[in-house]
Amino acid sequence: MKDKKVIDWIDSAKGLGVILVILGHFLGDSQFVFFNHFIYSFHVAFFFMLSGFIQSGKKNGALLKKTKRILLPFLAFTLLSAPLFGFLSLKKGMSPLQILMNLFYVKGELFNAPIWFLAVLAEIRLLCGMLKLSERSAPVQLVSWGVSLAAGWLAYRYTTEESLLNLFGFNRMLVSLSFYLFGMCLQRGWNVFDSLKNGTFRPTNEKLLSDPRFLVGYQMGTFVAAAALNIVFGVMINTNVSISAMHLGSYLPFQVAAVCGSIAAMMICRRFCDRKGYLAKLSRYSILFLGTQYFVLAVFKILMAKFSLTGTFVYDAIMIPTIVLYIIFTLKAYEWIKKRFKSISILNGELI
Repeated sequence: MKDKKVIDWIDSAKGLGVILVILGHFLGDSQFVFFNHFIYSFHVAFFFMLSGFIQSGKKNGALLKKTKRILLPFLAFTLLSAPLFGFLSLKKGMSPLQILMNLFYVKGELFNAPIWFLAVLAEIRLLCGMLKLSERSAPVQLVSWGVSLAAGWLAYRYTTEESLLNLFGFNRMLVSLSFYLFGMCLQRGWNVFDSLKNGTFRPTNEKLLSDPRFLVGYQMGTFVAAAALNIVFGVMINTNVSISAMHLGSYLPFQVAAVCGSIAAMMICRRFCDRKGYLAKLSRYSILFLGTQYFVLAVFKILMAKFSLTGTFVYDAIMIPTIVLYIIFTLKAYEWIKKRFKSISILNGELI
């Protein structure tokens, strides 16, 4: 992972993930149902896989240090969310106790829904840190991934509305853990492929595996297969999934679609993106967008519903300009405030 180009495309992949998350939430009330199902089939798994990918082989101390960097923004955005979402919840008749539990993710629900990812990622990093999985051998990581698949299925199978598995999103952590560990395993295989292209790895069938035509064909074949499997299992067979809501449909198709969609997205970023692109620049503010988008989304949906525009062409026409303006305004406002109050940088920790 010391190769600068590897870090470059990871930054771009984070930026792509940010765009997918924002689009996915806004597309929920759009006419473009296909794109909403497509994004939801893998966008959360994509982030978890990237996090596991970048952490594989790193020392345990670095993993635990990064955990603190995402917990602080989680707590900050939780408190910032309290006034608005607490007021809206009181209007809906929610009790003060329910509001308090939703504020701190006690029952697996949050006012500021997107930041559930921060809490679950912190839990995963703590677990992997205690087990030192990032430093383990490839076979150990592979077996751990297999165990996590079974644990995720059990958590999904036996989760009920009042289940203790909802406590602090523990069930979501078990479901998401498999993607994080798969990212760790994938990083090792990715390094072998990069070594083939760089000429630093000497396989048994060196002539074939070092042939540029084979490498290009292998990449294209893998991408097409991954993209096709994602469309079949994530859009056609098992639609409308959500890890945050624990709506996964059929567990196996959900896993296949999520993994394949993530691999296809990673391959696009690896091939076409670098550190100087807009996606890479956007990635530096990934937590900031994760924590602020729901404020804009809540106001946007209220206005669309008030004028009966939800699910109409007008909704879709206004949606994209709204997202673009939100991204531009958030970046400008954050940089302006940071120059005057340096402590605000706590809202933009390191996501993966």
